[in-house]
This record gives sequence, C-alpha cells and structure tokens, in this order.
Amino acid sequence: MRKLKKRGRVGQKASELVNEEGRTFKVDNMVVQIWHMCDGTVTSEDLVKEISQKIKQKEGVVRKTIEILVGKMEKAGVMEYVEWRRGAAREMKLRVSVRRKEVAR
Repeated sequence: MRKLKKRGRVGQKASELVNEEGRTFKVDNMVVQIWHMCDGTVTSEDLVKEISQKIKQKEGVVRKTIEILVGKMEKAGVMEYVEWRRGAAREMKLRVSVRRKEVAR
C-alpha cells in the first residue's frame, strides 16, 4: 500500500518547507500541517477523510485539492510515496529502540 512520507524539513520560518537539496518553498500553514501528518503511515485518502472532517467540506472537493497539493509537494521534493506493509511500524519502533540502547552504552 502506498503511503505518504514527508521529506526535508521546516525552514527558518514556520511557513517554509526545505527539500533535501536545500531549496526553500514558501507555503501556508495548512500545507505545513498536512506535511507533518505525512509520516509514512497515511494514504492520500486518509488525508482526504481527516481534512474534510476538520474543514467540513465534501470529500470530493478535498480529494481534488489534496491530489494537486501532493503532486506539487512531490515535485518539490518535500513529499514522497513509500510502500507500507503490515508490521512495518513495529519494525521501525524496534530499530529505534535498538539504536537508543546502542547510544546509551
């Protein structure tokens, strides 16, 4: 299943996203909030449902906007699609846990 994952970082200003090549994009706060939601565990459909509930809009209207936005963010290098499989979150937590133990030593 394809999930959305943010890339890069928030810029010096809260309304900026910076891709891994250092290129800065000025965006509005809603875009930054959407970017934060994309941790590799949500699909674009998950975003549509959550955002349509928050702003009280029909999913069809929100879906079109999300598709366009994700496309632009992907092109800018601040978002990517990743393959997600069951158990991946647990595996990720285990890797983080092991790394923390290694650092503590």
